[in-house]
Parts: sequence; structure tokens; C-alpha cells
Amino acid sequence: SLRMQEHVDALADILEVRASRASGDELQQRLEQLRELYSESLKDIHRTFRTVGRLLRLRPTDKGLRAALEESAELAGLWTEAVSLYRELSDGVSTRARRTLLLRIADIEDEKLENVDAAANALETVVEAHPDDRKVLDRLCALYQTHGRSSDRARTMHRILPLTEGEEALSLRLELAALLLDPLSAREDAFELLRES
Repeated sequence: SLRMQEHVDALADILEVRASRASGDELQQRLEQLRELYSESLKDIHRTFRTVGRLLRLRPTDKGLRAALEESAELAGLWTEAVSLYRELSDGVSTRARRTLLLRIADIEDEKLENVDAAANALETVVEAHPDDRKVLDRLCALYQTHGRSSDRARTMHRILPLTEGEEALSLRLELAALLLDPLSAREDAFELLRES
């Protein structure tokens, strides 16, 4: 009913004021109360998203909160905002948590926002910190392959080569040669990278 709605809105306003004056555990408690109120009682996806974001700033490695944020982002089309928050959070966390957030940024940029360059940049940032991270290099290679970016894929494959040996190295060299000699690839890159191989 309208009266009930007004009551819940008033309660939310009170909790917002209390949250603005709180810190530490009390702040988290108030934000959790607001989150429940916005998501369950008011069904307000935007305010739910904003509140979960505030909680994530307090607990940036909380997987459950990330899942809740992304659920709200999916429902309300707030993927750009989710990526922005993840970028902000990635600056103040451990190396491992940063890697996790950057990989998630790459996924969202590619799959939800269709921004291949931003997805590649997120993966490249991980590789800069961990040049031997084969999983990330493989993901970068797959991203470039999916989007038909042969030259970038070839450069990434060339970075993977020193991390391989034996049959895998030979197979990768052959795949790289075939890719670089493809008429659709950039020939100047082909000869340069084959020489370096």
C-alpha cells in the first residue's frame, strides 16, 4: 500500500542518515540494512547497486558482494558503473585481488560492453605485473582471436613462446607462422616476428 511504501521510504531515509554518521562495523551494519531494504522491500535496483558498491568499498574482496553488484548491474544495465567501481577498487587491494578484479573487468568489457580495447587493456595490465601468467596470456590471445585481431594475437602468441617447450613450442610456432602468413594478417608483422622466433 502507499502508506506502507511511505513508511519504508522514511525508514530508508533514517538509515541513510545513520550510515552517513557511522564508521567501521556500524557503517557496514547500516549499509547491510539499507541493502536489504532497497532490494527486498523497495525493489529499487539502482539504490541496491549503489549500496552494494558502498559495501564493496569496505570489503573489496567479498565475492558475495561482487555477485550482488553484478546481479544489480545486469538488471539495471549498470555495467559501465560496475567496471568503474572495479577499476577504483583495483588500486587499493592486494596483487591477487587486483588480478581478480582486472580479469572481471576484462570479461565485462568484452561480453557486456563490447569494448575489446578496454578488455585487452585490463588483461595487458595483469600481464605487465605478471609477464609469465600463461592463463592471462591465453585469455588475451583468445580475445584477439574472437575479434579477428590477427596482428595483436600474433604478438601475444610471440610473448607466450618463451613460456613453452617441446611439442607445445613447436605447435605454437607453426600456428604463429600460419597466422602470420595468412593474407589477412599484416605481412610486415609476420616477417619481423618470424625472424625473432
